[in-house]
Amino acid sequence: MLKGEVKWGVKTGFFFLATGLPGSLWAWYCLPEIARRTPAELDELFAKGVPTRRFKTYVTDVQREAQVAGGTVAREGLGAGQPAATA
Repeated sequence: MLKGEVKWGVKTGFFFLATGLPGSLWAWYCLPEIARRTPAELDELFAKGVPTRRFKTYVTDVQREAQVAGGTVAREGLGAGQPAATA
């Protein structure tokens, strides 16, 4: 394919930088955080159109039901697992 040596030497690093950096940035900012999420929760997140950057902090319906049953209530802005108000 090539009719001679490329002779890039140390400059090969620039090639890998030019291809690896955009790929790494895309993965960091565009791929969702799916740790500790069930497939049903992921389906809900995608169905509701939640931005992938909010996957980590978004409280799903399944989590809300479990928290209400367990005596805690999720409040937007305050995070999950806040103690339920007693009357």
